[in-house]
Amino acid sequence: MTRNPFSSTHPQSGGIKLGCLFTVVIVGLIVALALRIVPVYHSNVRFIAAVEEITHNAALTTQEDMLARICERAENLGIPEALEPGAVAVTRVVVRGDNGMCTVRLNYVRDVDLYGIYTFSWPIDREIARPFMLQ
Repeated sequence: MTRNPFSSTHPQSGGIKLGCLFTVVIVGLIVALALRIVPVYHSNVRFIAAVEEITHNAALTTQEDMLARICERAENLGIPEALEPGAVAVTRVVVRGDNGMCTVRLNYVRDVDLYGIYTFSWPIDREIARPFMLQ
């Protein structure tokens, strides 16, 4: 007599279905977390790139103008934490003659809400320093 592999007496009956369900739940959790974390990461990367671009033109602008442009960029990217007092510090110093150094210090914490279950605090502590020459 031949056994039917699909009968309910088979030792792995329902095992594939349970494993598939488990995989779908895990993949769903990963996608749900990525939907919350990736936009925050992306806006941080774009903000840091914008700050590097602003410091690249340090010889052509004042310290106050650089800070205003950095804050404007933070607002455009939806990073209110960077607009808080002390979150962004700009220092522009002429070292020798017409050579100088521009330093931007970013120090803030982004809170990532994971659907009300958990809030992940993402600290940003970055210093961008660029030399410049006055023309």
